[in-house]
Amino acid sequence: MSLERWEKLLKGEGCPFCTPRPEENKFWSKVCSFSVLSLYLHKSQTYRGYALLIFDPRHATKPSDLTVEEWESFCSVLHVAQSAIEKVVLPAHMNVAALGNQICHLHWHIIPRYQDDPRWGAPIWTTHESEMQVVSLPQGAHQELVRDIRAKCI
Repeated sequence: MSLERWEKLLKGEGCPFCTPRPEENKFWSKVCSFSVLSLYLHKSQTYRGYALLIFDPRHATKPSDLTVEEWESFCSVLHVAQSAIEKVVLPAHMNVAALGNQICHLHWHIIPRYQDDPRWGAPIWTTHESEMQVVSLPQGAHQELVRDIRAKCI
């Protein structure tokens, strides 16, 4: 990414996570909204249950951009969302990451891990994105997973 593109993203210019965000697109399907975040099931399900939890009120790039109350909500909602996903997909382990290297809008990656997954015992991001295995669920199965996680978020 060019430095110019990065500087624009830091300001929120062209940020794909700034609202209004579509309920569904080629990357995700919305599961539900919470106080300051929305949960989206990623369309790539190489790691079944992989989801993004995205900060909603405004463009923010790091935790220190938030008020203490927003940060507390951010972490509390992460717990609810992660627990809901765990109850539905029953992973062996969970990875949670807030990186912001490509999209510098504050968000969590919630990544269920399985002993038979393609990167078990290692980070999932050690190869270029184009080299990553992509597993897409049939539309009906994807929507069923969205519904099942949504039911556990309440």
